[in-house]
Amino acid sequence: MKFKHQIRKHVAAASLAFALACSTGLAASDIIPPPGAMQPGGDSSDTTLNFGQWWSDTGTPTESFDTSKHSAPSIAGSVHVVFDAAGTNQSNNPLKSANCAFGNWFNAEGDQGWLGAGGLLFDVAGYQSLTFDMYSDPTLNSNLTTISMYLWGGGYDKLYLGDVTLTAGWQHVVLPIPPASVMTDCVGYGPYEWYNTDASTPPCHAEYWFDNVKLVARPVALPPPVMTVAPVSGSRLYLGSGVADGAGARQGIYTMSQVPWISQASPGNPVTYSMTISSVPNPALYSNYQAQIFLVAGAPNGTAAADWNFSDMGFLQIADNADGTATARFMWKTNESGGNYMLWNTQFGGSAGTNGYAAGTLAIMSATGMIGNWSVTFTSDTDVTVTGPGLSTNLSIPADWVASFTSAGSGAMYANFGVQPNSAGNAGQAACLSRASVTGGSAAYAISDNFTVPPLNTTLWGKAASDGPAIGVLPADAQFWVQWNLPANYFDLITTPSIANPRSWVSLTTPSLLLPTPITIFTWDNTNRVPVPASDLANPNQAFFAMIKRTASQLQVLLPGETNAPNTASGKIGTPDPQSVGNAFVLTVNACDSTWHIAATCNDTVAITSSDSTAFLPSNPTLVSGTAVISPADFFFGQAGTWTVTATDVTTNAVAAGTSTAITVQ
Repeated sequence: MKFKHQIRKHVAAASLAFALACSTGLAASDIIPPPGAMQPGGDSSDTTLNFGQWWSDTGTPTESFDTSKHSAPSIAGSVHVVFDAAGTNQSNNPLKSANCAFGNWFNAEGDQGWLGAGGLLFDVAGYQSLTFDMYSDPTLNSNLTTISMYLWGGGYDKLYLGDVTLTAGWQHVVLPIPPASVMTDCVGYGPYEWYNTDASTPPCHAEYWFDNVKLVARPVALPPPVMTVAPVSGSRLYLGSGVADGAGARQGIYTMSQVPWISQASPGNPVTYSMTISSVPNPALYSNYQAQIFLVAGAPNGTAAADWNFSDMGFLQIADNADGTATARFMWKTNESGGNYMLWNTQFGGSAGTNGYAAGTLAIMSATGMIGNWSVTFTSDTDVTVTGPGLSTNLSIPADWVASFTSAGSGAMYANFGVQPNSAGNAGQAACLSRASVTGGSAAYAISDNFTVPPLNTTLWGKAASDGPAIGVLPADAQFWVQWNLPANYFDLITTPSIANPRSWVSLTTPSLLLPTPITIFTWDNTNRVPVPASDLANPNQAFFAMIKRTASQLQVLLPGETNAPNTASGKIGTPDPQSVGNAFVLTVNACDSTWHIAATCNDTVAITSSDSTAFLPSNPTLVSGTAVISPADFFFGQAGTWTVTATDVTTNAVAAGTSTAITVQ
């Protein structure tokens, strides 16, 4: 296999980014035709047949819905088809054939006699098979033992799929669609019966039932993911968002416990809500990017837009300016759920409109910048001080607002610390917090987190986010952002200090592998992003990265005491635990690539044998994501001696059999 790569240098480090193998996806989606009552779990009241007789000389087809027959309990019923042709007993033309085309639409067209009536049109090139379940009773049929099935186009073009034999009972039918098939206007499916072609043809009668119909989309090879590498900027709590999340994507964390200042704060024992902003987008490029502290009346919860949804709340908004300074605004609202007029009012009636709300904006303040510590400190129920880089302002909240706040939350209150892009041009940008805290008061609040170790401490914090996967704690030694687009099913991120040694590659995203610092994957905008820690790199100054999709080439059998060990000669470490005759134990079978990494793409069936001819053997297990664990009840040795266990792939011969370490059984 050839490697396609690009070399990029980042500060003192070089990185190589490339991807191996292709992923498999669906260019089209499966089509599940109506009526719903003939489909698993479908609408039992939907029994409209969508039947069409598109032409006929002498054949007569009919359809009806039958609730007495179905191929599975989850299906309400099936479509009963009856077909008759008169044979040669015709007075005016004894050799006239049935020449009958009929069937069903792929969408809800109702009964139609014209294929060009419209409805769903699709290109059969995107589909690999027509599948359905069929029931027949041969005692009901005469002189017709097969049904010829076709796909039908709106222009009366047809595509032959095959003949289905009317065997007794239910059968599952899979009719492949040839890959080179051409039909861009497919609308329906059904038989084309050319019956009665010679003078001796007798009349025919056939009945069958069908349900569970599906037009199966054709798997297509998707290109491998595209990967990029860049240095990490920012640290601690990462608050990202996707471009698709938009300008209003509030990304934050909230206190899991209630932290009210009311009846708790005093001049000698104030309550402080504080956060330290450690990085923001470049203000010259992304001005008006926002950070905020929400003080919310109510029980703690993950509502992202608390400033809009909750009736009573306090709001410290911090927005950067293009020159690097920042503007802060301290606001309040009461009795206004599903709105924010009061927050932005600077006078009664307000610049936001003549709405009768009070002036919820209590102060607009200038700061030297966004980066630094910001706090809201209460010294009483109504007295508050706002501090930030280069500013400190004392304010007073009206007592009736505080009373409304208490009533709205029934005394409950929580804090939310976060960010918001605040304009379409800022969407997709991120900021970081190096600390968040709630401290003081007579309740002695002591919530303080420097976010030094991932993951997010969920005892202290919940996510209040439009896009939760874009929030997380960065490793303290995060070195590179490695990102790749999705889908990337079964692809692993791997790294090496040198591409000269093919066995030096180490997986970073295989869950079963233990790394010095656990990997965190952030996901947004259909992209995975990993902040790779220096501690997980053999050489932080020179790291090469790749995406690889493992392909199984060999099986591995592990005995108790052994562990899979990729990039080693044997593929495993450890010594098998001693075993005795008749003692059941767990066997593990892995499908591995050439370097003994488990190939999660492999779901083959394997057979287990042993050099001990008296061993109790399991039935053939199926690998799930590359692994099968055989329970103790299913295997043990039958006699003393030195024996091995072998796993053989019975699905394909492309995967070599694997034999265990020899073990002495007492």
